[in-house]
Amino acid sequence: MIQRFLVEVDPAWGRRQYAQFRRLFVVTRLGLPAIAEYPPGLSGQGDVDSGPLILGVSASATVVALGAARVHGDDRLAGPLYALGETAGLPVRLPKTKRYAFGTLPVGDAFLAWSATARPVTQASYSGVVSPWWRTPWHLLSLALVAALWFPFRRRRPARTKSENPLITRPPPAPGPEHGRRPSPAPVPLRRRGGHTVPVKAGCGSRAVGTGVHKRSNLLCPGNRSPG
Repeated sequence: MIQRFLVEVDPAWGRRQYAQFRRLFVVTRLGLPAIAEYPPGLSGQGDVDSGPLILGVSASATVVALGAARVHGDDRLAGPLYALGETAGLPVRLPKTKRYAFGTLPVGDAFLAWSATARPVTQASYSGVVSPWWRTPWHLLSLALVAALWFPFRRRRPARTKSENPLITRPPPAPGPEHGRRPSPAPVPLRRRGGHTVPVKAGCGSRAVGTGVHKRSNLLCPGNRSPG
């Protein structure tokens, strides 16, 4: 927190102290910018001010460092820290307010608002902390998580066949005896006799039409009767 006010007391000394702070405490964890509670080579537990430490990172120190970066004109650090707060802070927008962590930590909202509204007091050139693409892996991870939660609840309905589709109607069946109509008569075989075509009667050397009985009767066929 002293980095926020020291530049107003002594700008030159404040810039040197901020550069030292940046070198020792600004770290990246899993590709994300953060502020470590202890410098390299030291470790310890969190306290009431730092809160619980995750991979040696203090959430409260990270929020306060946003304000320190802004007063020093360090956009290369302030930008990623602000974007991290807008993502990992779980902001909830209401008609007239905006709360972080679903509104469960009002003191955290106050510190974040205090840091985000800080104005530059001095300007200096600083190196980048994270890659310009540092958000991409986390966006891909978020999409994978959403897909993993969505696919089990998505039940694909089996595709209907044409016979099951109610919009596709079958053509009506041809009329037959089962529909109360008489079938069409079978064709009558013909034969040529004396230059004329005459129908062949049942029993004249052919199968009787409609009976299924094979008959041969020369007495019934004209021309085959015995004279007299």
